[in-house]
Amino acid sequence: MGTKLKLLFIASFLLLISCKANNYNSERAFNKRVKEGNIKYFKMQVYCSCLNNAYENKDIIKSIRTEDLLAVFDDLSSPDIQKTVDSLGKIVAQTIKPEEYPDFEGKKRITVKCLEYYTSKELDNIARKRFRNY
Repeated sequence: MGTKLKLLFIASFLLLISCKANNYNSERAFNKRVKEGNIKYFKMQVYCSCLNNAYENKDIIKSIRTEDLLAVFDDLSSPDIQKTVDSLGKIVAQTIKPEEYPDFEGKKRITVKCLEYYTSKELDNIARKRFRNY
């Protein structure tokens, strides 16, 4: 009887430990998904801020907003995050210069430059540092 009781105790203990480890891994996976989501939305906000700041003709943005929500999740982030997003968007927008080729008549590659920054390692590193504790 003593051996059966020991085996039952060991089996129960192992079952308890395996459940706890599984719960811990599930929580870690959930936290990782939340962190990755925050990084994704942060980068999307910077992209939209870049577009918003790069167009000199603000009627273009107004026209886009009639059909497109264009970073409607702005309200979901803290004022501190929104300030960072806006300043990054402005910095990138200021680097976008008109093309010098005669065929382009001084037009800018706004969408391309904003997308390049959205996919850049630089923005990815900034976003990961911003949300490293999540």
